[in-house]
Amino acid sequence: MYGCINDDKQISELKSITSNGEMNEETLIDVEEDPHLSDSSNISSNAALMNLIKGNIGTGILAMPAVIKYAGIPLGMLLIICVGALSTYLTHILLRCAQTLVDKYGVDRATLDYTETVGGVFEFGPSRLQRYKKLMKILTNVFMIITQIGFCCAYMLFISDNIKSFVEDHFSKKVRLEIVGAAVMGLLLCMCWIKNLKIIARVAIFANISAILGIIMIMVYSIMGIQDFTQFPTFTPFNDVLVAFGIVIFAFEAINLVLPIQNKMKYPERYVTRAGVINTAMVTVVCLYAAMGFYGFLKFGENTQGSITLNLKDAPSWLIPIQPLFVFSILVSYLLQIYIPVFICSKLIKKLECHQNKSSLVQKIQLKIIPPLIVIFSYVMAISIPHLDLMLALLGAISSSYLALILPPIINVVSRYSENDNRDWRFKLGVLSDVLIFLFGLIGFIGGTASSIYALIKQ
Repeated sequence: MYGCINDDKQISELKSITSNGEMNEETLIDVEEDPHLSDSSNISSNAALMNLIKGNIGTGILAMPAVIKYAGIPLGMLLIICVGALSTYLTHILLRCAQTLVDKYGVDRATLDYTETVGGVFEFGPSRLQRYKKLMKILTNVFMIITQIGFCCAYMLFISDNIKSFVEDHFSKKVRLEIVGAAVMGLLLCMCWIKNLKIIARVAIFANISAILGIIMIMVYSIMGIQDFTQFPTFTPFNDVLVAFGIVIFAFEAINLVLPIQNKMKYPERYVTRAGVINTAMVTVVCLYAAMGFYGFLKFGENTQGSITLNLKDAPSWLIPIQPLFVFSILVSYLLQIYIPVFICSKLIKKLECHQNKSSLVQKIQLKIIPPLIVIFSYVMAISIPHLDLMLALLGAISSSYLALILPPIINVVSRYSENDNRDWRFKLGVLSDVLIFLFGLIGFIGGTASSIYALIKQ
């Protein structure tokens, strides 16, 4: 995710990972104090639609012009549309698997997040696969941690890059990314000690408004004075296409958000209908991504940067506020995003025997240093990979491919096998489609990772 601030996304994800955990005075996040996390909030279909759209539109939308640059206009547009359609289909698969657990096995819907759905499918699946329940849950949690910390790294680089660009463009002073990043890290180190989300959630409202204004201004400017698309190459090297794939799958990776939103809906049955929340939200997101990618690339051509906000050096004066707006938006988004890996890591550390054997003071210190360690790590990664487009591509290929493309067809096959005694042609056709999607995701996982690393080495 995920550049607008996705406050509902982070809060919903935090809700999902805490729904089965015990909260106590040592917990780093005081979830119960935040009204956004109330179980009693039965949201309407329109509210669910807005939450899902905001959850999908993250930093990835600003990298869509780079997707067209890497893949070419025809293949880039096709990639955005096809990955968006595939993500929608796999989202429906995840929801169907969760619904099967509720209807057939009596699992409480409120307890189902992505990880618990994966575990439940294997728990009630074929007997020879049930032993893999714990392994699959661990793998899912590991890739979720990688994804969430990856978001923090991408946000750190985005903030630092845009501050550096703004200072150099408007104050004619050369600054080093390392110095700007260190200043941002210092600010985040001071702010990451906040124990609950209440204050940040209030500020997130203004951050959302800032991001919406920024996106509108960029879209208007991109449409003005576009270049002739026939002057650009139709096709690009395959390695570049794989990099574009990584960026796109990173942008569409919000599959772990869909279950928490459905669980909070007043009428959850409206979530999955033909003109329901899922389909409407994803069509909207795909159209926005495609428009930003197409017009953004035609505006800046081969000079397109990893984030379109870095292409505004010679833009009119009315566009000057764009970078400060997005820096503010992503800064707040970072403060929300960091709570998810902090909570997961603290939960895992509490289960370690070496942690339990320590004194109460040492245990508290070990838990308290998790947020600053993540901030420092995100700074190190930002200055180590100072190319936002390649960082997004690498994160997308590694973690998003697994969560969004590889894992859903696996659990669908397991769920189908346990549900259907009749192995007719429909069953076999469904398994075949799942295998093809799995192979597509695996190619993206391996090829995208290798191509992103190769591109980083070349840079």
